[in-house]
Amino acid sequence: MSKANVKELSIIIVTYNSAKIIAESLANLDAELYDIYVIDNASIDETVELVTQKFPKVKLINSDKNSGFARANNLALRQINTEFALVLNPDALIAEKTIAEMLQILKKDRDIALAAPLLVSEQKVSKQYLEKRLEKINKDFLGKQQIYFEKLGTHYNAKFLSGAVLFMRREIFANIGFFDEHIFMFYEDNEIVQRSLKHKYKNLLITECQAYHKAGNSSQNNQKNTNLYKKGWHLKGWSKCYLEEKKSGLFQAKIKSISLCSLCFAKVILQCLRLNRVRAVLYAGGLVGALSYLLGMAAFDKNGYPRG
Repeated sequence: MSKANVKELSIIIVTYNSAKIIAESLANLDAELYDIYVIDNASIDETVELVTQKFPKVKLINSDKNSGFARANNLALRQINTEFALVLNPDALIAEKTIAEMLQILKKDRDIALAAPLLVSEQKVSKQYLEKRLEKINKDFLGKQQIYFEKLGTHYNAKFLSGAVLFMRREIFANIGFFDEHIFMFYEDNEIVQRSLKHKYKNLLITECQAYHKAGNSSQNNQKNTNLYKKGWHLKGWSKCYLEEKKSGLFQAKIKSISLCSLCFAKVILQCLRLNRVRAVLYAGGLVGALSYLLGMAAFDKNGYPRG
C-alpha cells in the first residue's frame, strides 16, 4: 500500500483491560499508513498507559464507563472521514498485505458494505488447515447449502461475519446506521450484517485473505462470578432476545425469551448437580437476562451503565 492511500482506511480497536494483548496488535500496524483509533472502555489495568507511552501516534479515546462494543466503535466511526474502516479486536492480527488486498476487493464494487478475511486460529496455517476450513464453509457449517454463505465467484456473500476483523464501507453505514447501541455486548456483528442484507448490500467473506484471531482474549481473562454473570446476562439472555426482535419482531422475541428462561433455568440446575460453578453462574446470568428482556428492560440502565 502506498503513502498516497494513507487516508483510505481507519482502524478502530476497542479495549477493556487489554494490556496483556494490545501491544502486539498495535505493533503489527503501521500508524503512518492508517489512522488508528483505540477506544478504551474504562479499563482498570494498564491499557491506557501502555497505549499512550508506547504508541503515541495512535488516537486514544477514553470512555468514562464500559459502554460495550457497539457504542465504543461508534465513537470513532462518527469521527473518521476515511472511505473505509476496519473494526479490529485487540486479540486479532492482520498483515498489511492482507489489508491492501481486502481494500482492493472493496474498491471494485460499491455494493459491498462489509467484508472480512477468513479468521484462523494459527498464525502460520498449512494448506491442509485451509482446505478443511473451506470444506466446512462449502458445507455451510450445518451441512446444508445457502444457510450462511452464497458463493459469488471466488468469494462468499455471508449472512454472518465476525466483528473481530471487519472491514466497513463507512458511507453506507453513515446512511443506514452504525452498530446498534441498544446492545452492550454479543451479536452486534450478527445485527449489522442482517441490517446490511435487508438494505440489499453485499457482505463478503474473502477466503483467500486470512487474519489470525486468538478468540476469547479481547480483555483480561477473569473467571470471577460477577464477570461470568454479566457475560451470561447478555450472551445467553438479553442480547439473544434482542437479536430475535430485530430479525422477527417483538412477539417472536418475547416467545424466545420465555424459551430461554426455561432453558437457562434447567441448565443452572444441571450445572449445580454437576458442581460446575462457572457454567451455573453463566446460565444464571442468562436466565435473568432473558427474564429482564421479557419484562421490557434495556441492556443499559438510565445512566448508561450495562446491566448484569
